[in-house]
Amino acid sequence: MPIIFFKHFNHVVLKAAWLKLFKKGVIRMNLDKYPKSIKKAVRYIKQDAPKEQLEEIKKLIDNAIERRTLRL
Repeated sequence: MPIIFFKHFNHVVLKAAWLKLFKKGVIRMNLDKYPKSIKKAVRYIKQDAPKEQLEEIKKLIDNAIERRTLRL
């Protein structure tokens, strides 16, 4: 499916269109370069995670990334 973006679209419209296609599965992220645990976590988030857990997972991941970035 070809995707044509016009110059007059702003970034909000492009982001919304990209997210819509990503959620439908038209656009896929290449997870091959990541460890198996990351692939499983992403699959769980996309398929099985209840809405209540999504915020908790987001906080955990954001916190871990922030701590790791500070150590580098």
